Order: sequence, then C-alpha cells, then structure tokens
Amino acid sequence: EIIVPKISQYANSQNKISESDFASNEEFHIEIQKMSRSVWAPAKKGSQQETHWYYERARGQYQVDKERESTPKLKRIFSDRNPTNQRFTKTDLAKYENSWDQLPHIVSLGSQKNFRAYVLKQKEESLQIPDKYYFSLVVAKAILFRKTDGIIKRLDFGPYKGNYVTYTVAFLSKLTGKRIDLEKIWREQDLSPALQTFIGRLASEVRNNITEGPSGSRNISEWCKKKDCWESVQKIRVEIPASLKTELISEDDVKKRDEYFGKPGKPVIPNIEYLLEQEIQKIPADTEESEGSEGPEDDGEVTVSEKSEVLQI
Repeated sequence: EIIVPKISQYANSQNKISESDFASNEEFHIEIQKMSRSVWAPAKKGSQQETHWYYERARGQYQVDKERESTPKLKRIFSDRNPTNQRFTKTDLAKYENSWDQLPHIVSLGSQKNFRAYVLKQKEESLQIPDKYYFSLVVAKAILFRKTDGIIKRLDFGPYKGNYVTYTVAFLSKLTGKRIDLEKIWREQDLSPALQTFIGRLASEVRNNITEGPSGSRNISEWCKKKDCWESVQKIRVEIPASLKTELISEDDVKKRDEYFGKPGKPVIPNIEYLLEQEIQKIPADTEESEGSEGPEDDGEVTVSEKSEVLQI
C-alpha cells in the first residue's frame, strides 16, 4: 500500500485530504514504518511480552494489517504484539518531535500546520535515514509526551490540556538542556518516579503562566500559538530537584546524540518559523481544526475515503 505521490493535493473537493497524507510516502516515513514492524520494544516491568510501537503511515493501516491475519488466534497475537496504545501516526510523530525540539507554539497551531513545520525542519536539518537507534529515541519521546499527557489529565486542569502538554514537554527539554535520558526511557518503557513528580510540578507552573496570559487576553488557545507565549513560559524559575539531576545525561552525551543524527551546529528554528509562515497558506482551511479546538491534543487527521487515499499497486 502506498500513497500515490503525484495525486493533486487539492483536486477532489469531495474528500478532505490532509497535508500529512502527501508526505507519508517519503523515504524517511517508509523507514520509520519498517522499524516499527521489526524493532521489539523491551518488555515493561511485570511483563515478559515484547511489543512493537506500530507506526501508522497510512490511515487505517493498523486495522488492515490485523484483518489480514487469517484466524481469530492470529488476530489476538497481532493485537498482543502491536497494542493499540502503542500505535502512532505521522502527526503524532511531528507532535512528539516538535515538542521535544522546543516548538510548543508551533505544535499549538494544530496537527497539519505542525506537521508541515516538521517536514520543513527535517529538510533544513538534512537528517539521515532513521535506524534502530533513532527509532528507539522517537519511542522514548512518545512515552515522555504520553506520560505527561496522563499526568496533566490527572491534575484535572480543565480545557486546553493539549496546549499544556506540549508546553510542559518543551519546557522540560529547555530546562534540562535536553539531558533527559531517552535511552533509559526506551529500556524501561516508562518514566522514573523522580521525572514524573517533576513533570507534575512543572505542568502546574506552565499552566499558571499560560492562563495568566498577556494583559486583557482571554483566548488561551490563540495565546498558545504565539511565540511570545513560549518566551513567557521560558522565564519561569524552577529548580531541578537533586533526585532528577542524578538521572540526567551529560552535555557531551547530548552533543554526541545530536551529531549522530547529523544535526547542524546552529539551530534552524528561526528559519523554520519563517518558512512555515510562508508555506502555511498552502494548506486548505478545511483541513485545519475547527475554531476553538485545542489543536495539539488530537491527531487531527481528517477523513478521506480509502479508495482515494490508498491505491493497490
């Protein structure tokens, strides 16, 4: 199954085709898909079952693969090896990566605009084709993001949870200088108690800062889309507890990790924001989230008929 790349992105007004559908056939995403089918994640504590983190490059792919299993028993085995809570999409991937790369205001623009920014960032950085190590770090970022989501959900902050999650992850990344041990998260398929406790504390600070907003502002969703909001959050003063400091990796290890993926010595983020501003108008309005939605919380992939999305070749 492949998405035909030369299909006109906006030709068929009968079906809403998202920006992410047209990037799904690039080599990078094909390799991520291959990794997600072949790389076994370590068994979680209390279990001996190794599993896959299933990358759904084309929407509906998970169900199609499951239905291909010929017996109910094989379908159960597929589900056990590919649990639905470890399935992620292209827009999920962009959300995890851009939150970690400290672009919460971009993530807050909504899934399709954020995905566009992610694609632009990849091209600017000229990242290498992903391997097993890269995939393990992607999964670690997914775990970090989803665990943060769960923590904030339990804190019951009310609406705008999606915005609070991306801002909390971004601020954690900024505050620690990206020194969170992603390799450990991959090995344990979980966050340490010290990290979870600190995320809860950080989330409260982030939420308070965002809800205060600029003088006279009442639209939190729109405020979160602005770079000024991110700059305001970065001014929060929080001390990293000693229990978490002992878990952080060294600055040299962070540098080696970046060099491994061929990331440039200087940040490309300012250029990404400029390019995104120029490109964003190319995305049809009807592929974006409706007014008042939280944007980053949902996958945001719009519906498209299977016939027009996936062609058998």
